[in-house]
Amino acid sequence: RNRNHLEDNKTKLYFLTLYQGLKANAFYWEFVNTIRKIMLMVTNVVLSTYNSLYRIFVSVCILLAINRLQTNIKPFKNEHNNQLEILSILVGAATLF
Repeated sequence: RNRNHLEDNKTKLYFLTLYQGLKANAFYWEFVNTIRKIMLMVTNVVLSTYNSLYRIFVSVCILLAINRLQTNIKPFKNEHNNQLEILSILVGAATLF
């Protein structure tokens, strides 16, 4: 509803912390990160009765999908932030092992 008005002062004051540093066409990226975290938590809770290899496999698949999105979309204005986000996703995958 407000995506075409991201530069209005009222919208900036209200939503600035959510999209500050993001490109205009990737204003939703913080929601993607939140969904990623929720999916990882749900995976660990739902699959807690299964073998840990299943949890690791599903979690790595989620992180690889998010990494692919991050690499293709590059939502941050600053390229260093894009690289840091990719590294943080990879570190998240590495900590599962």
